[in-house]
Amino acid sequence: MTNEIVKQKVEFAVGFSNKFRETPIAQGLVKHGKEKLMDKILSNFYFLSRKAPELTQCSQTSIVEALTKCCQWELVPDNVQSCLIPYKGELTFQPMYQGLLEVAYRTGIFKSIAANIVYMGDLFEYDLGGDCYVKHQLDLIGKRDKALAVYADIRLANGGRIVKVMTIPEVNKIKAAAKTQKVWGPYYDQMAIKTVIKQAFKLCPKSEGLSDLVAYDNSLEQDFNRGIDTTKAANLNLLLGNEPEGAPEKPLDDADLDAAIQEENQSQI
Repeated sequence: MTNEIVKQKVEFAVGFSNKFRETPIAQGLVKHGKEKLMDKILSNFYFLSRKAPELTQCSQTSIVEALTKCCQWELVPDNVQSCLIPYKGELTFQPMYQGLLEVAYRTGIFKSIAANIVYMGDLFEYDLGGDCYVKHQLDLIGKRDKALAVYADIRLANGGRIVKVMTIPEVNKIKAAAKTQKVWGPYYDQMAIKTVIKQAFKLCPKSEGLSDLVAYDNSLEQDFNRGIDTTKAANLNLLLGNEPEGAPEKPLDDADLDAAIQEENQSQI
């Protein structure tokens, strides 16, 4: 990678990160002592901009929306809690199943949430009756190359227990209808587990923050290629202090760029 390309990527990521730090939601995290979380969100955004050049072609509106959702639910886009998906000029925030668990535990409703995939050869027993339970023992000798089912075993803080089991054909039926094929491909296991957890959440006590996140995730499954509201786009551009479309962006100071490039080069040593 030439220094010029590196400089362009760094200019984009660092410049946008600096702008985003001035938005109300970012300032709100800092005000509540969550500056380290803000740093993690933006550092992962910076890392993605290095690894996925198409991110630099995404609209600023979609980038702001994606980063705002990271802050809203306090999830780091590290491909564990959540991920940022550049697709056809738009950047989309997608929660992963660990992110759902993180938000769920914050509600205080859940005591424990276990979920896994069952493979042929595993010992798997469950009961969905009044005394529901799950017993899952991995086959440590076999290949475990054929998935049979996926389950969620949830214990509530009030003493209740909820078990949800889905067969792989049932999971694949949901996958086939999903618009997020770009995520299902490399993260099938995580997406399958997230699917059964969301189904189990339907049977659990409701929490506004968690319900909002699940509803948002469902909206992605239903319409991943959704359009961006032009009024919202204009408001976000004003929020960032951007010039009208077509006007050149104000470049970063040379000192900032030189420091960022030096950091980039050091990271590759």
